[in-house]
Amino acid sequence: MDVHSPEQRSFNMSRIRGKSTRPEMMVRRWLWTNGYRYRLHRKDLPGKPDIVLPRYHTVIFVHGCFWHLHDCTYFKWPKTNQKFWEIKIKENAKRDQKNYSFLLKGGWNYFIVWECQLKGENPEVFTQLKWYLDNAVCISMRQGVNRNERVKMKKHHEIENIRFADGNLLITIDGRGKSFPLNQVSPVLEKASDDERGSFDISPSGYGIHWPLLDEDISIDGLLELQR
Repeated sequence: MDVHSPEQRSFNMSRIRGKSTRPEMMVRRWLWTNGYRYRLHRKDLPGKPDIVLPRYHTVIFVHGCFWHLHDCTYFKWPKTNQKFWEIKIKENAKRDQKNYSFLLKGGWNYFIVWECQLKGENPEVFTQLKWYLDNAVCISMRQGVNRNERVKMKKHHEIENIRFADGNLLITIDGRGKSFPLNQVSPVLEKASDDERGSFDISPSGYGIHWPLLDEDISIDGLLELQR
């Protein structure tokens, strides 16, 4: 039984931060202490990875077990509003898998640190991460990646003319006009105001679109899948 009322549970969920969480700060401190230098939340990479190490051609995701559907003892389905959370969390996990695939196609390695792996005084995950990074830089060097060169993502799509009309998202993708029903694309965008919809960022790589006022991301490949 959930010990919180639906209102309290909703408030608690709304207060959970997406960036600079305690688990993420633990990983960042470990990296810095051990001589690894990094960048944060690069919007031009799929999934806006929490941590980016260009020298190692590697990104790190620090995932909360609840939000990303980790198969561990710490993950528990909420007892209230179950359908909503099931849809939301499974969509998160599905989007994660797409992001991993796009990263690999773009030549990036990725490493996942789960929140539950950071419990205890000397998390084993840091030993695994060090081994991974040591091997990642060797792989990058064998493939001819300049360790001092900023690696750029391949251009996925040309995105233009984003607008909304009659319950649809209208967008020009690679020179072709497309229309997508908002109720299939994003319940968040469907309910959003004109001001919220009108504030967005297009990824430099052409991977997707981010609505900062809504904290909503949509991949272009995901949109195109709707029409196949």
